[in-house]
Amino acid sequence: MRKVIKSIPFLLVFMGVCILPAHADSLSSTAQDQQGQLERVIKGQLVGINPDTNLLTVRLADNSNMQFEYDENTRLVGSQESVQGLSNGEPTAVAVHFTQSNDGRNLATIIEIIP
Repeated sequence: MRKVIKSIPFLLVFMGVCILPAHADSLSSTAQDQQGQLERVIKGQLVGINPDTNLLTVRLADNSNMQFEYDENTRLVGSQESVQGLSNGEPTAVAVHFTQSNDGRNLATIIEIIP
């Protein structure tokens, strides 16, 4: 009986080591599922910004255009201006970090100015 009682703490620690990491993986994937798709990055030339609709347009290397929605949570890296301040009419090299919503909209999380 004493052997059984002495082995209970060991058994509990063993169960914690084996079960908790597996459970932690399911928690992180659940959080990822709730946030939607993984963040992706594209590079191109910023060719237009519409501050009325909060849309920016980027021309990719294959000359196709992609549009991205931005909001007050979108970070701008490499410039002192706001997103709207980038619309000076000249193409600017950018890397746009974005996620895609369930309805197919591209949501910019970071707009990085490439020197």
